[in-house]
Amino acid sequence: MNMLSHACLNALEDSGTPGVAMAVLETETDVERYTFGLLGKNGDTPVRSTTLFQAASLSKPVTAWGVMKLVETGRLYLEDTVYEGLTVRHLLSHTGGLASVRDLGIRPHEEGGGLLTDVRSAHPVGEFWYTNAGYSLLQILIEKVSGKCFADYMCEEILEPLGMKHSSFNLGSDQLVDDAARGHDYLEQQVPLLWHVQQAAAGLYTTLDDLIRFAQANLNGGGGVLQPDMVALMHNRVERPIPYGLGYHILTLPKSSRLVWHSGHNRGYRTWIGLLPKLQKALVVLTNSDHGQSVIAEVVCKWLLQIIGDVPDGAKKTLDLLPRTRYQRYKHDMFSLQR
Repeated sequence: MNMLSHACLNALEDSGTPGVAMAVLETETDVERYTFGLLGKNGDTPVRSTTLFQAASLSKPVTAWGVMKLVETGRLYLEDTVYEGLTVRHLLSHTGGLASVRDLGIRPHEEGGGLLTDVRSAHPVGEFWYTNAGYSLLQILIEKVSGKCFADYMCEEILEPLGMKHSSFNLGSDQLVDDAARGHDYLEQQVPLLWHVQQAAAGLYTTLDDLIRFAQANLNGGGGVLQPDMVALMHNRVERPIPYGLGYHILTLPKSSRLVWHSGHNRGYRTWIGLLPKLQKALVVLTNSDHGQSVIAEVVCKWLLQIIGDVPDGAKKTLDLLPRTRYQRYKHDMFSLQR
C-alpha cells in the first residue's frame, strides 16, 4: 500500500465514510485503482471499481462534452442565445448571472419540479456564480437540438463512445444493480436512493472504471469523441478573472501547473475529479457519505503535494481542502445548499 492509498484508508476510517473508490493516473495509461470499505454501513458487500456511485456535479463536465459535441458538429455555436440573452458559453461557464438552485433529489416516480421552475436572474451577466440552473437550460437545449431525450443523447454520443458502458443519466432505484453504493448522511444513516430531475447538473450514475475512461479521454485530447481543440477550449478559463472553463473549474498552482477539476455533492455522496493535462496526471475519488469530503481533502492534498511540492492555503481554500470538524463541515455544506 503506497502513501496515497494509506492516507485514503485512514481518512475513510476517521471520517466514518462507509466506502470509497479511488484512481490515480500517473500517465494516461498507467492507472492505479483502490477500493476500500462497503456499499453501505449495514451490509458486507465491498466497494469495487465497477460499483455505481452518484457522480453529483461531476455530471456537469460530462454534460459539457455533450454540448461541445453539438458545437463540433455545427449543430450549435457557443455564442447562440439560449435564454434571455444568455449564450451557450455563459451557461457552460456559470457566467450567466443566474440564481443558485439545488436539486436535493426525489424518490423515483415521485413528481418533481420543472427544470425552469427556479431559473431566474440574480447577478450581473459575466460574473462567475456557480449554479445548477445553467445546466438545466443546457439539458433542455440538448433535447431541442438533438431531438432526443437528454439521457439517450448522452448515452449515444458521449458515454458509449468513451466506453463508459455502466454510466447513465437515467437510473432509478428500480434499475440499479446490486453493486450500487448507498449514500449516507451526516448522522451516518443510509439515505434513500434518489432521482435528480436536473440530470445534466447532478443526475449521472457512474463507476470508477468509467470515470477513469473519462479522465483518459480528457488527457489524450478527446478519446476520439471530441477533437483536441475542443477539449483544450474546455480546459481553459473563459476569461482570465473567471475560475471556470467550459464545464470545469480551473486553478493555477505552483510550477505553472494548471489543475482542471470538479467536485460533486449530492445527498449522501461526495465526489472529485482532477486533471493536470500538461503532466498527464489525474485523480478520481468517489465516496458514499456526506463525510466523504474529509477523505477527498486528505487524498487530494497529498496527491498535489507529491506532484508539485506545495499547495498554498488559497488553493486549499478554493479546493475545500482545509481541515474542518464534522460540525464545521455540516454548517459549511448546509449553507452551500441554501445559497
